[in-house]
Amino acid sequence: MYNYLKKFINYLDNKKYEILKLITVFSIFFSKIYAVKFISLLFNLDISDDKTYYILALIVNIMVAIIFILIYLKDFYKEIKIWFKNIFKNIGYGFFLWLIGFILMVIVNLIIIIVFKGHAASNEVRVQEVIKLLPLVMLIEAGLLAPILEEILFRKTIYNVINNNIIRIFLAFLLFGGIHIINYVSKNNLIEILYIFPYGILGALFMVAYIKTKSIITPISMHMFHNTLSLIISFLIK
Repeated sequence: MYNYLKKFINYLDNKKYEILKLITVFSIFFSKIYAVKFISLLFNLDISDDKTYYILALIVNIMVAIIFILIYLKDFYKEIKIWFKNIFKNIGYGFFLWLIGFILMVIVNLIIIIVFKGHAASNEVRVQEVIKLLPLVMLIEAGLLAPILEEILFRKTIYNVINNNIIRIFLAFLLFGGIHIINYVSKNNLIEILYIFPYGILGALFMVAYIKTKSIITPISMHMFHNTLSLIISFLIK
């Protein structure tokens, strides 16, 4: 028992700076709504208006993305070089994992809708609403900012703090899936919980891509491709 405790204490000591970064990144991410409210009060803006709210949210997300990159700037510099060193292999591997994730997402979504008589994921419904309201804002948010923010939040922080790959992948599944449903689950909408699986599958595969390629650029590029493709499809069918 003493040896396990000693190992744990040593682990915490070795990872203290990465744990501090993780806490900082998560704290900033989940404080974004307060930043939006602060800016609205500062400039006397009405965030009950959807357009105003989403534009302010875009500005805040740009600032948060810059902060996140600065926090992990040294890692980014190193991992960009790693990615470019084997660029075609990394692109190919990333695309292969994305394709698996995309196919599994479609299958699981169909199971939820057909077998469990569910509806489309509420997160997707919200995205469609913003596309109709502010297509350019949604393109920047989903195609550029969300992949950077979410890959740092759900892949980079976990990868740097946790050494076990199985735990890394499980946490990526749980957190990435959870963040996409947490605002929509209620006692009248319990079916939404099932959507943790399609989102979580993609999140887990993004982590696998990071582990295999040793570069955060791989899952970021996968995420950008996935979101941009989804937006293009949405634009074409609306």
